[in-house]
Amino acid sequence: MICITSRRLCLSLMLLSIVFLSGCDKGPPAAYRYTPGEKHQYRLWLTQQAEMDGNRTEANRLLARLRMQMETVSVSPEGVAEITLSFPAADASISTKDKREPLPQIRLMERSSMTLRMDAKGRILDLVTKDAPPEQAMGFFTSLKLSIREFLPTLPEHLNRGTTWSRTSRIRESLAGAEETPMETVTSFEVLGDSTLDGQSMTEINARFDITVNGENSGDENKLPEEKPAKTVARKPSAEPSNPYAAKEREEEPSISFKATGTGSGKIYFQKETGWFQAASYDTVIQATSEVRTSDSLQTHRQVIRSHIKVTPIRSPERSEESAKPTTDSQGKP
Repeated sequence: MICITSRRLCLSLMLLSIVFLSGCDKGPPAAYRYTPGEKHQYRLWLTQQAEMDGNRTEANRLLARLRMQMETVSVSPEGVAEITLSFPAADASISTKDKREPLPQIRLMERSSMTLRMDAKGRILDLVTKDAPPEQAMGFFTSLKLSIREFLPTLPEHLNRGTTWSRTSRIRESLAGAEETPMETVTSFEVLGDSTLDGQSMTEINARFDITVNGENSGDENKLPEEKPAKTVARKPSAEPSNPYAAKEREEEPSISFKATGTGSGKIYFQKETGWFQAASYDTVIQATSEVRTSDSLQTHRQVIRSHIKVTPIRSPERSEESAKPTTDSQGKP
């Protein structure tokens, strides 16, 4: 009896030790580290195939290559950083089964930039256009804003192997001719463990995406302030129009609606020592339905959009000359 009790006591002490040691091994909390003037540069590749009404042989294939720079402009006392995203170089082409053509309008992206506000846990508080590109490149610019929201991960308390967490983001964007389209992306993360990228130690994170466009949102403080269908409604003519032809013209303006669902998965790499996102690679497949309605017709189109995105660092973080104060270990050599 004494022997059994002693064994149970020893076993209990061993279990308590394991729990204690595992709790102590969590390390410092995971967080982004921001330094005003610090820059991070990346290469971004996007390949996308759009199949209309199930016709895969006539699909359009887009290949885009960009250089993206993220520069921390300022950091608030609460740890919220204002970051400028710019695109010093951009190039793209589109191809079908018969030919391949350059898309010179994508180079207009080089004139554009965005302002990102993000806290230490990677929560994006705001992502707005700072310098809008010309209209010819605005569709691609909007798609890029959506991608940036996907590949920058939020962080849990600790990045230990097996840790899981999720993020739900709800925004409105103008897509496919529809105004103020509600979008929801639910991302599930899991830490796979330590990895090596370009000779540097990284944390490898698995990410899975569930995407809904024009879906119903409910249930938390991030809910959109007002749910409206994603459509451009034709303006009604006044009771006594000055020009009878103008009334008819307005009635013929199409109403456009756009709905889509999609899934995706991939890998994201974060470096705990520097407190910064390093790389990502993932694929998404979106099933979309669009309707174009006029006073006497309705056209419905179904589209499958397959995308692959890859983001890799160009070089270690650098600081601008305006930043005079020494930084933490998040600074690297140019």
